[in-house]
Amino acid sequence: MKLRPYQDRAVGLLLDHLDAYPNATPIGWLPTGSGKSVIAAALAGEMVARDRARAVLVVTHRRELVQQNSEKLPRHIHGSVFSAGLGKKDLSGKVIFASIQSIAKHASKLPPLSAIIIDEPQFAAAGYFEFAEEIRKYSPQVRIIGLTATPYTGNGTWLHMLPKHRLFTGIAAEVAIAELLNDDYLSQLVPYRAATQLDAGGIDIDQRTGDYAQGALQAAIDIGNTNVRVATEITDIFAERKSVLVFCTGVEHTKHMAEALRLHGEDAAVVLASTPMKERDRLIGDFRAGRLKYLCSCEVVLVGFDATNTDGIACLRPTMSPLIWVQLLGRGMRIHSGKANCLVADFTANSETFPPVDEIEGHPPKVKLGDTPTKMCDNCFSLILAGLRICPVCGHEFEFQTREQKFDPDTGLLISGVIKEADGSKWYPVERVEYETRITRNGIEAVVANYYAPGRKTRVAEQWYNLFHHKPSVANRDLTLWLRRQLTTGPAPMSAREALARAELGGMREPTMVKVAPGSVFAVGYRQ
Repeated sequence: MKLRPYQDRAVGLLLDHLDAYPNATPIGWLPTGSGKSVIAAALAGEMVARDRARAVLVVTHRRELVQQNSEKLPRHIHGSVFSAGLGKKDLSGKVIFASIQSIAKHASKLPPLSAIIIDEPQFAAAGYFEFAEEIRKYSPQVRIIGLTATPYTGNGTWLHMLPKHRLFTGIAAEVAIAELLNDDYLSQLVPYRAATQLDAGGIDIDQRTGDYAQGALQAAIDIGNTNVRVATEITDIFAERKSVLVFCTGVEHTKHMAEALRLHGEDAAVVLASTPMKERDRLIGDFRAGRLKYLCSCEVVLVGFDATNTDGIACLRPTMSPLIWVQLLGRGMRIHSGKANCLVADFTANSETFPPVDEIEGHPPKVKLGDTPTKMCDNCFSLILAGLRICPVCGHEFEFQTREQKFDPDTGLLISGVIKEADGSKWYPVERVEYETRITRNGIEAVVANYYAPGRKTRVAEQWYNLFHHKPSVANRDLTLWLRRQLTTGPAPMSAREALARAELGGMREPTMVKVAPGSVFAVGYRQ
């Protein structure tokens, strides 16, 4: 099995992390469409080769994912499937592919395990934690690896920072969406703001999920005349598209939208959790084959749905969950022969609420009123007081964070092209540079370069040129940098105003990419 370069890199990083940290349970952060099934199979094969006496378990929460994962295992490795949904309960393989629902109560029946690879662990975090605890009774040295496109819960909490049922210790491998787009491994998303906007204002929030209460959301969105108007707009927007997913708010809304599309003469089908398995497989098969244009659903096709031909997504589901939004968009990012891109028509405020999909990240657990603020040490992963500069457990010293990066809340930009390095630094593509003068704390005028990425209204980075700083060392450093970036040779500017005039007249080299450190807006690297 030949891996793509980024797949090989991800496998290597995860294995190296396991070797370096005997107690670590790492996560591989891999975009939808990157081939997690292939990566899981490669990891399983490596673990089997390292320890032939023990088996490897690849577990997930959806039968479709169990099937996909098992199909990627090289033929020379004996694999088996344990999944009631697939009608198979075989534990004889060196690599066992299972659904968590089927295997959860059979830990004692499993052979000794060297590793458990969990595909999309965020959808059953508590269940996987309890299962791992049970497995360790029989295989105490088992290593655990998570693979996901969204390493956070529905409310956005990092999996490796969960206050309860925390199974993972950190992210050991990450692949950027921009890298895969640049190398033609993913399909571009094209945003479209629909004229009809479905308003979720005033809908209660479910405290368990951090998202809109499902019943109230469906009641607010699923309105007869609105459904007809939305269906009319969908048929216009996607007239030239072949395979469109329609994401709805609930079961009844899904049925009603399919009916509204059929009234326009469109071929539209419904797939729900209650849809009989054979019928579901038939409808999905028709959609993949191009025999069915519209497939309407609310949850079933959100995760583990692999239809590479999807060239249109109609989002009718307002959400506050970054997990749902990223997974929804991921359905359209797989490449397919004859598919140029995927058109995303947003009938909600989702694309204006969230940052671009490749900039969405998790966050630490939210602090409850009265709780002492805490943070996680990024060296030993201990939970410590937020105000500490040095970790009392391992002695790690935290870097001072300047200020949080600000993102546009209203650009509707789906993919920004950002690439993140291992230390958390980010590279942004640069569309334009705007210059201005600002007064420093010492009352001295400085020239500031503001870097803007495509589609962004706010700057992604800034560079200060303190050409006339009261400290000669600072002034000489920045002047040297300024002269190096000037397009023409010449004398140094005599004032900040003169320097600004030169820059505004196009006298400076402008980078194609700019790098910012974690939590900062100040540029620390450039690519021409």
